[in-house]
Amino acid sequence: MSRTQTQVIVSQGYQGHRLMYVRLLADAAITRGRRPLLVLDHAAPDSAEFATHLGGLDRSARVITFDGHRSNELWRVLQNEEWDLPIVFPEGDAWLRPLLTSRPLPGKATVLVMRPESQSAGLLMRAAQNAAKRVLRQAVRVLRGHAVFTLTGAMRTSLGRYEVPDPGTMSASPSDGARARDSWNRGFSAAPAFWIGVIGGIGPRKNLDVVAEAVSSLTVNIGLVIAGQAEVEESIIEQWLAPAAEHGAPIVRLAGTLGEHDFDSIIRGLDCVVVAHSNEGPSGILAKAVMAHTVVVAAGAQSLKRDAEFSGGKVVWSELTPDGIASSLTSVLHSAPPEGGPNLDSQQMFADRLLSGRRRRVSWSEKTVGLSEA
Repeated sequence: MSRTQTQVIVSQGYQGHRLMYVRLLADAAITRGRRPLLVLDHAAPDSAEFATHLGGLDRSARVITFDGHRSNELWRVLQNEEWDLPIVFPEGDAWLRPLLTSRPLPGKATVLVMRPESQSAGLLMRAAQNAAKRVLRQAVRVLRGHAVFTLTGAMRTSLGRYEVPDPGTMSASPSDGARARDSWNRGFSAAPAFWIGVIGGIGPRKNLDVVAEAVSSLTVNIGLVIAGQAEVEESIIEQWLAPAAEHGAPIVRLAGTLGEHDFDSIIRGLDCVVVAHSNEGPSGILAKAVMAHTVVVAAGAQSLKRDAEFSGGKVVWSELTPDGIASSLTSVLHSAPPEGGPNLDSQQMFADRLLSGRRRRVSWSEKTVGLSEA
């Protein structure tokens, strides 16, 4: 009788999207007949995010912790564990350099780089940083033999050799969305004609002030749902929302960490999700909205523009300006939702690529530099 293989999954932090990826991979490992070993930051098990994303995890999974800022401690923890598949780093940006320069791991790794593109505003600096990132990824592949992938948008149906799509998940039904919408309507004597939402971590990168300015320029009766953990003081969020509030737009603020089902129910209940990002990179919220058949108004990042091009009209992109967002909102809220567009299977593709490795375990005494990828 063969021994059950152990699949190690490492997460340095415990923000919601990180633990969501951990849960997806743990569940996928179990369906493949593997036993997940989750190696998490010391603070993760006591966090609200842990309860939200890892609550009810199958009993075959085991959790151990380490100091998420010390690669040497992770190496020590892993030395005491038996495992025979590549370790998966589902958010591996911070691990690339330690994997290249620190003591070799006792085995191989599969690393997902969440932010492969530089966020610098200057073109020359961005080009230089992007080149340095590519060199680092290739060095980890060639010199250490690890598999290094980069995250790309969920809309992509044709993937490059080292690309992994952002996994789209949707746990809420249309009736869940209707109940969420009813709860927003009950807070106002006259319900708005349309509800739009900005959801997720509410911080500067969401450009809530630009969205509020766009709403204030429209004559249509639009309500705003702002849902998610504040990354700044709530007073700052109120300042960002001031143009819409002064315009008389109904505003619902759902603060704090939301359970995935509540989060997904909000997306189902909205007429439109606004994803106005000044930073590059895939958006899990965009993927959820497409799965829920909720139209998306995107703005700013070129990565969002690429997603719009693949979306069959389910995502409309504009420049990151009040006029651009207002024009997009006017267009989508007065048009019938597109019937076409992609049927996302990015969750399956995400798991297949990150859990596909089959490499033997190597002892600490063995030299790992020069071993080729399987």
